[in-house]
Amino acid sequence: MPPKKKRIDEADYGINRQGNDFRFSSIEPYYAFNQKNAYAEYLKRDEQFLSYRSDREEAEAKAAAKAATSVEGDPPELDDEDTNITAGNERLGAKTIVVHPGSRNLRLGLANAAFPKTVPMVIARLLPGHQGRVMNGREPEPKRMKLDGGEGAFGDCFETEIAPIEASFRARMRLLKLRTVPQGHELAASYNRRMQQTPPEKIPEHNDPYRIDWTDTTASPKRVCGLPALRLKDDRYKLFWPIQYGMLNESDYNSREELMGDMHAILQDALDSELGIKAADYGDYSVCLVVPDLYEKSYNDVFFRLLMTDFGFSRIMVQQESLCGSFGAGMSTSVVVDIGAQTTSIACVDDGFVIPDSRILMKYGGDDITLLWTKLLLRSSLPYHAVDIRRMHDWLLVEELKARFCTMNESDVNIRLHDFYLRSPTEPQTLKYTLKLYDEYIFAPMSIYHPQVYEQGDKFKGRYTLISRSEDIYDESLNDPESVAQNNLLPKVEGSNVATLPAPELLAVDDAVPKNTRPDVNNASLAPALIEDSSTPRPSTAPSPPQSTEARHPSSTYPITPLDAAIVESIRLGAAQSEDRLKRLYGSILVVGGGAGFPGFATHLEDRLRMLRPDLAGPQQIAVIPPPREMDATHLCWKGAAVVSKLLSAREYWVRKQEWELLGWRALAQRTVWQY
Repeated sequence: MPPKKKRIDEADYGINRQGNDFRFSSIEPYYAFNQKNAYAEYLKRDEQFLSYRSDREEAEAKAAAKAATSVEGDPPELDDEDTNITAGNERLGAKTIVVHPGSRNLRLGLANAAFPKTVPMVIARLLPGHQGRVMNGREPEPKRMKLDGGEGAFGDCFETEIAPIEASFRARMRLLKLRTVPQGHELAASYNRRMQQTPPEKIPEHNDPYRIDWTDTTASPKRVCGLPALRLKDDRYKLFWPIQYGMLNESDYNSREELMGDMHAILQDALDSELGIKAADYGDYSVCLVVPDLYEKSYNDVFFRLLMTDFGFSRIMVQQESLCGSFGAGMSTSVVVDIGAQTTSIACVDDGFVIPDSRILMKYGGDDITLLWTKLLLRSSLPYHAVDIRRMHDWLLVEELKARFCTMNESDVNIRLHDFYLRSPTEPQTLKYTLKLYDEYIFAPMSIYHPQVYEQGDKFKGRYTLISRSEDIYDESLNDPESVAQNNLLPKVEGSNVATLPAPELLAVDDAVPKNTRPDVNNASLAPALIEDSSTPRPSTAPSPPQSTEARHPSSTYPITPLDAAIVESIRLGAAQSEDRLKRLYGSILVVGGGAGFPGFATHLEDRLRMLRPDLAGPQQIAVIPPPREMDATHLCWKGAAVVSKLLSAREYWVRKQEWELLGWRALAQRTVWQY
């Protein structure tokens, strides 16, 4: 057996090893993950969501407080954890404020109130260098063309634009076997021209029961909000509207903080003057916010930051307008047509859920009708020919005349004599004018089926200059909600406003109008579906320059589509190939908002829809449902939001301040019934 080898000590030879035990790299190596045995419970249980834990903690706190105050032997109480009942025996919803902002008006009130308070969404700020809302020498609005006789007019272009409306009106008069007055417009205009040469009657202020109390500005307040801002006679003040065309008005402001400051001032003044809620009590109240169906996330984000961070309300709920309108009317299935001051939206609601692909948003409304109504009055030689709708008292005058005279009942169209009263801050006395009108009554409201007559102008001026679009946090893509119905109505040809629908949905003129009432070939029909006639702009045959990505995005372009055709497209997408749902939707059309408050509007809309869908021409198959008794159509959305906020199941919709501070707008993804 060989001898055992002798161990050699390292110290006997070579260089001694001097190590520091440091690793080669501080980066921990990761090895391939074995997916066969992978298992995780991340976001698979309700307890892992902050919203669920917040609800549970609140319920446990209320149960503990109730147990601490209860006495042994007391009868058990019902579960009323979301009834807002406090020790003072306050009524249901007494601590919930429902806020419905709009382009012209802000509607707000407590959820237990019968009707909301309506406040103009406007603020007037004192600008020492401001030279007046209507400067000397500036051309009045709407702009006129000066003819040889000095009479204000709008040229042949305007006559061409309203020709389809006149043709549709005459065709409908023939269908209803009603006679028109030959040369009726000329007879009324000649009388008005004579009245222009006659001085108006002057009424002393003490004899005018409807005189206006103009806002006193002797103390020179820096800002005036709401209705007093519309009654200013001091030219040092300038009016600001924070919301325009359903969007944040970025064109009139220099910074985001300035815009939010005006919104804060308007809402704070309304809470104080209309509801009597002081700033120290904001933390005791909850807010139910009504937002558009096809909203922009940046719009909601601004309101959330305003209400939650600046005002400090305890919690906020978000609801869509169409869903609230359906709840306000007590209907589970409906087609909600909301015609507001500057926007028109359509959406189908089925079983308390807004169908996403049926949502349509168009940027025209009651203000566009008012502008056209003003042009029609000037076209008929309005005796008050100096009208300028940029002056607020003139705008309110035209709005009053529209509410008094406009109608959609063909039987009411005739040469009629009217008088109106001009109350101006520059006139010490009230002026009484007399005028005659003929077909202007119906031309203005009928324009909603011919929206090509509306001026688009600078509706999107300054958009996204102060507040950027919402983007996905991962791939930085735009993530505002979209709708298939909205995209289908967008221009199919670059540079045109032609919106196309599938052929089975729309009819040609020859099929829509009976043989014995068919108008001439060159005139518009009773069913101006999106066909190639004079009522719809035609696509240009010349090549158009390539549009940018900004212009092609659906949120940058809105359809200019007749109301009846848009309703047909919305119902087609909302029915989703279900014949039963299609019939239920056509039989429950609900019109809300203040832009359609004309006599005969519902009957007129039903007739036009029957022209587009003759297969549903029965008296009960297409029906426009009137609002509930004693309920104004402008209040339906607010009332529905008040009802939703008081439901026991609404506890799942409330976003608390802790959730907002931690998650931001991502908290809405867990607190909305739709996909946010």
